[in-house]
Amino acid sequence: MKIGGYQILDLYNYDFTIGTGQTVPGVYALIKSLRGKPINTSNIIIGGVVYPASYVSFIPDGTSFKGTFGDKTITVANNDTVTITNGIIGGGGGGGTQVQANWTEEDSSDPSYIQNKPTLAEVATSGDYDDLENKPTIPAPQVQSDWNETDIDDPSYIKNKPTIPSTNVEKYNTTSLKTKSMKPNFIDWIAKTWTGLTSFGGSSVWTDGDNIYYSNGSTQYVLDVKTGTWSAKTWSGLTSFYGNNIWTDGKDIYYDNENIHYVLDVNTATWSINTWTGLPSSVLENLQGRMIWTDGADIYYSNGNDQYILDVETSTWSAKTWSGLTSFYGNYIWTDGNNIYYSNGNDQYILNVETDTWSNKTWSGYNVYGSSIWTDGDNIYYSVGANQYVLDIETSTWIPKTWTGLTSFNGINTWTDGEDIYYSVDANQYKLNRR
Repeated sequence: MKIGGYQILDLYNYDFTIGTGQTVPGVYALIKSLRGKPINTSNIIIGGVVYPASYVSFIPDGTSFKGTFGDKTITVANNDTVTITNGIIGGGGGGGTQVQANWTEEDSSDPSYIQNKPTLAEVATSGDYDDLENKPTIPAPQVQSDWNETDIDDPSYIKNKPTIPSTNVEKYNTTSLKTKSMKPNFIDWIAKTWTGLTSFGGSSVWTDGDNIYYSNGSTQYVLDVKTGTWSAKTWSGLTSFYGNNIWTDGKDIYYDNENIHYVLDVNTATWSINTWTGLPSSVLENLQGRMIWTDGADIYYSNGNDQYILDVETSTWSAKTWSGLTSFYGNYIWTDGNNIYYSNGNDQYILNVETDTWSNKTWSGYNVYGSSIWTDGDNIYYSVGANQYVLDIETSTWIPKTWTGLTSFNGINTWTDGEDIYYSVDANQYKLNRR
């Protein structure tokens, strides 16, 4: 209990006798000063515990306290004996019973009386919304919008409605109507304008996973995809090479073109001579990146009778034996996302990855070449000049495809920046306008 600058540790309501038996009524308080104020004089002992004088004070008689406890004997420093006849009353540290505060108590001398009560608004005790002052204005409930409502003051009225043209129909005969098509003329391929480099071939475009490059001999460029701008690119170690012979094992990027073999440090744009092991010199001297392919797990080199598999960790090529098809070329291999195929005119095969076995594959519609197969991410196409087809995977059928904007082109020159599909041959630059 705190009063002013003091903390009351214990209160005693007593009649005590000093010396000759004089009885003095009053209240004795064990008090601790909170502000360094002086309190009383001598030490006091209660229940064998000595409290210093700074903890002792008297409270005048007449102060009202409630409660009844057992007697205690208090011994003061001069050895006079004080006998408590009415028991311990209240208290902050030595005991006593706390009296619950009573909001409605009006007797200021009652311990349950609450001093300095705030004046509350009527709603605080009634809980009635109607007793609340300054109530907000609550709008009317939302109603469903009505397209046909013409009264602008009606809540269901729709503002700024667009004007929708009526269906354009013309009389066909006395018994029927013919509706004109409202479908816009959709163009599949639209002209693309580049900055910095305007004439190039898509077969020489490649990526390191972050940037798009064009490499055709000494002509080297990098693309800013956002602005469609090609800027000159300077490489170290190897400055003249072709993008169609660049490939990756999923970890590093390589350039292999006959007797030229390099690996790229992407961070420094530096090409360093790469040494392969396992390949006979006759094969190594004709190694071409465009003949390297993957089944999703392993890397292979296929160039006619030269068939090898790569150990990526050791950069070692080992002879590979296939079943069903033993002589073929890696640039004719392609995938529909589920299976691996080899398509070279009349030679059409499908690979069983588990058994390394190539089996004859029968397509309907057309015998395609894998080097000219491409995808827009949704469908698979075959494009060579006027021969344009789209694959129905479920039925293994190549269906004639009609393009608009560009009708004759070769799939080998299609490429992507990771977002859009382009066709590039010299000054013929197009972008696929996806539906």
